[in-house]
Amino acid sequence: MIGATAVLAGVVAVCIGLPGAGVARDLVVAVADSPAAVWAELRVPGALIVRSLATAAGIGVLATALAWGAARVLAGRGGRWWAPVVAAPMLLPMYLAYSAWGQLRAPGTWLGNWLAGVADGGHRWAPVLAGKALAVGGLALWGAPIAAVVLAVGMARRDRSLDEARRLEGGGVLARASHAMGAHRGAIACAIGAVAVVMLGSAVPMHLAQLETAAIVAWRRLGESGPDEWWRAWAGSWVSLGIAVIVGWIVGGRLVRAAADVRPTGAPEVTHATPARRWGAAALGVWALGVGVPFGLFVWAAGSWARVGEFFVLEGDALRASLGTACLLGAIVGTLAACTAAAVSAGDRRLNAAVSLSARLALIAGLAPGVLIGAAVARSALDGYPALVAAHVARFAFVGIGIGCWAAAGEPPE
Repeated sequence: MIGATAVLAGVVAVCIGLPGAGVARDLVVAVADSPAAVWAELRVPGALIVRSLATAAGIGVLATALAWGAARVLAGRGGRWWAPVVAAPMLLPMYLAYSAWGQLRAPGTWLGNWLAGVADGGHRWAPVLAGKALAVGGLALWGAPIAAVVLAVGMARRDRSLDEARRLEGGGVLARASHAMGAHRGAIACAIGAVAVVMLGSAVPMHLAQLETAAIVAWRRLGESGPDEWWRAWAGSWVSLGIAVIVGWIVGGRLVRAAADVRPTGAPEVTHATPARRWGAAALGVWALGVGVPFGLFVWAAGSWARVGEFFVLEGDALRASLGTACLLGAIVGTLAACTAAAVSAGDRRLNAAVSLSARLALIAGLAPGVLIGAAVARSALDGYPALVAAHVARFAFVGIGIGCWAAAGEPPE
C-alpha cells in the first residue's frame, strides 16, 4: 500500500508538481522584478470575465438539457449497456462536431451561399453568429456525457416510488417537467457547474469561431510572447485558475473521503425502473448529433470513400504516433487507478492524506486551461517526448484517480 501511494504521489509530483513549481517561480520573479507589470496583467477587463463565465454557463445549460435522456437511461435498469453510447462524443476531439457541422455552411452549400448573401446585404454579423452558435452547440454535444453522468448519479439515489406517486397525481407535460426539475435540482445545478468549469478552459472551438474568452486570450498571449514572458498568460488567467483550484480542491478531497468511508450508510435500497423508450431515443439522438452525423458530414465533404481512405495513408505516421502515445497514457493512467484503489483500501489516514493531495492537484490540472498546462510542462525540466507524455498525464491523471476511488468505494466494508 505504501508503494502504491509512492507511485501515485511520484507521478503527480513529476507531471504536475514540478511544472507548477516552475510557474510559481516565474511569477515570484516577475513580482520581484516588475510589480506594476504583474498588476497590469491581473487587471482583467470585467467584460471578458462576464463573457467567459456566461459562455461557459450557457454551454453547461445546453449540455445538461441534451443529457437528460442519457441520464435517465444511465440511472435506469441496464444503464451500463448505455454507457458506451453516452460516452462516445467525449472520445472524439471537442472540435470535431463544430468542424463537421460547419461543412453545412461551407462556400457552395445552400446555407453557405445564404449566409454570404446576408453578409453582402450589410448583415456581416450573420456568418459570425452562425460560427459562434456552432461552437457553442458543438461543445455542448461534447460536454453532454459529463452532465449525463452527474445527473445519473443524482437520479439513481431517488427511490422509484417517488416518481410513481407523482405519476398518480396526474397533470400535463409542464407539471411533470416541473416536478422532475424540482426533484433533481441539485443534480441539475451540479451538472451545469461541472460542464461550465470544464468549458472555462476550452480554447480550440471558441478560437475557430472567434469567440473571445479568457482561454483564448491566454492562448494568444502564449503565442505572442517568448517562454520567459509566459507568466503573463498565467497571471491574466487568474479567474479560470481560481475556479479550477477551488473546485478541484473541494471535489478532489471529497472524492477520496467518500471512497475511504466504509461505514454502512443504512440507506434504503433503491429500485431502478426500466427507462421509457423516449429516453433511449433521446440518448441515441444526442449520439447521432455528436458522432454519427459529423462522421457522415465529413464523408460527404470528402466526396468519396476513396478520399477518406487516403487520409490513413497520408497521415499514417501521425496516427501511429498518436496511437502509441495514447496507449502509453492509458497504461500510466490505469496504473494510477490501481495505485489509488490500493492506497485508499488500506484505511490508513496518512496514505489517504497523500492520495487526497494527489487527487486535488490532478483535478486542478484537469480543470485548468489546457494551453497553460502545456506551457507549464514545456517550461519545466522535461523535454521532448517525455514532456509530451507528462503534459497528457497532467491533463488526465484525475481520470485514473477517480476510477481508483470508485473501485475502492465499491468494496464491501467487511
